[in-house]
Amino acid sequence: MNRRHALCGLCALPAQALALEQAAPAIPAGTLRIACIQKDIEAWVARQMLAAIYAQAGLVLLPEMMPPMRASVALVAGDVDGELMRPLSYEAEHPELVRVPTPFYRVSVQAYSLLARKVRIELPDDLKRYDVGSVHGLAVVRELLAKWRPRQNASAVNHEQLCRMLKAGRVDAAVDTRLRMLNMLNFLQIKDTVASPELARFDLFHFLHRRNAEHAARLDETIRRMSNNGELERLFNLNLRLSMKMTPAQFD
Repeated sequence: MNRRHALCGLCALPAQALALEQAAPAIPAGTLRIACIQKDIEAWVARQMLAAIYAQAGLVLLPEMMPPMRASVALVAGDVDGELMRPLSYEAEHPELVRVPTPFYRVSVQAYSLLARKVRIELPDDLKRYDVGSVHGLAVVRELLAKWRPRQNASAVNHEQLCRMLKAGRVDAAVDTRLRMLNMLNFLQIKDTVASPELARFDLFHFLHRRNAEHAARLDETIRRMSNNGELERLFNLNLRLSMKMTPAQFD
C-alpha cells in the first residue's frame, strides 16, 4: 500500500466510526437497564408490575435477562442500572447500592415434597431433619436456610433442575417460592406432591446503582401511590392469571 492510499484509509476511519455510531440504536433518556432473573415466573410478574411503575414515574424499564448470581455481580459492577427485586437484607450486604424504600412485591416460601416420602415440615425448624434442595443465588431462600439450617442443602442451577431433583428422590424437599414451584411442577407434570405451610414471607424491594440515586424518590412515591389506590394489587392479580398459562421459556 502506498502512502496516499494509507492516508485515505486513515481519513476514512472517523467516518466509518461515525456511521457505526449512527447505526446503533440510541437508548432514550430516562431508560434504565434492569437485571432480571431469566425464565422465572416471579420475575416475570414483578417485571410487568415494575414496568408499569416506571411508566407512571416517567421512566422506561429495559430488562436484561440473566441468572440471579450474575444479576448481583452486574449491578455492583455498574454493568446495569438496577436490579428487579431483592429482600431488605440485600441492603446490608451491598450498602453501595440504593434501595427504593417501599417494597412493591412479596413472595411466600414453602417446602415441597413427594407425598410418598411422608416428609413432615410444618415449621421452619423442621428443615433441620431433612435434606433439602434450593436454587443457587435466590436471596430469599438463602436467607431462610441460613437461619434454619437443613441437614443438607443441595444447590440446583435453576427451578427445573430443582424439581427434577425432587422427583428423582435426591432431596427430601425442595424449598422455593410458592409461585415458582407451582409453575414448574405443573410444567413438568410432577404430581403427588405436598406443600408445607408458609415458612417465610418476604417483602421485595427494587435496587438501583448509585449513579441512578436521583430516581429513587420518584419511584418510591409512585409505588406508594399505586399501592394505596389498589393498582399494584390489580396488576399482580392480572399478571398472575396470565403467567399461569405460560411456560418457563416464555418468561424472557
